[in-house]
Amino acid sequence: MKEGKRQIRTPLVVVLVSVAAWLSGCAPTNPTATGGPNRTAPNTAASTTSTTTTTSSTTTTTTLPPGPVMGRTAAPGRVAELTSTQGQAYSYTGNAKHTTAWAGDGPIDENIREVFWPAGTPFQLDHDVCMTWHDPATVVDRPYPQPGLALRIAPSGLDGTEVRAVTVTQNIYGGAIWIAWVDVWDSAHGTMPIGVAQFDLFPIVGVGERTMAPSWRVCGRLRGDQVAFKVWVDGPEPSWSDPSHVFTTTIPDEWVQPGYAGGYIGHLHAGRAAAFSDIEVD
Repeated sequence: MKEGKRQIRTPLVVVLVSVAAWLSGCAPTNPTATGGPNRTAPNTAASTTSTTTTTSSTTTTTTLPPGPVMGRTAAPGRVAELTSTQGQAYSYTGNAKHTTAWAGDGPIDENIREVFWPAGTPFQLDHDVCMTWHDPATVVDRPYPQPGLALRIAPSGLDGTEVRAVTVTQNIYGGAIWIAWVDVWDSAHGTMPIGVAQFDLFPIVGVGERTMAPSWRVCGRLRGDQVAFKVWVDGPEPSWSDPSHVFTTTIPDEWVQPGYAGGYIGHLHAGRAAAFSDIEVD
């Protein structure tokens, strides 16, 4: 693995990741086999969100549709499971701005994947989310968590207890931890995501042949079927027009539906934690 960066950054990573999709949750599955989300009615509404726009002559107030109640209450606000084959879940400390996900000290399913979002977050089609991932996978030789952003988090399934989402996550398979994935999920149709696109972040986060920066600032946004995200490790925030830090792709039409925005965490090993700070949702 001396040449780990160069070997895995070639097109071979697509093959490796695809072959081992069940280990990482980061590789694409067959969209035809997986199917799209079930467009069922949301659960009982929790609240409504109003926005006010004022001009020199008029004031217009727009009331967004109430968001569905889903998931469970936890430190960041609300948490929902994308996958947990043994019915286990992470615990959380902190608050909506700074939160840490924890795996227990005992035996735990290492394929748990959860999404979280601040309570009161607007349930809407287009939104932005930013946060800092602390100590993501930074060295290829150790077990590591999989941090991410989650967008358009929404209920799915016949009874609304399943979860649909669009995620931007760090790859954790094969040592190529400088790769980011954009995936779409619908737990009503299986436990694996549909891989939309992958991106090489090494020019931004790499600090050596086998090491990455210890914390990454990541922002994501959705506009219609267009996903964009940007990553940086220090200095001022890059603009959304900066091609050296911004990555874009198109998601399937089935995921162009309203949802919440927040974070993602997966693959925590026993006794491990993952921290997220300065969480901002718009």
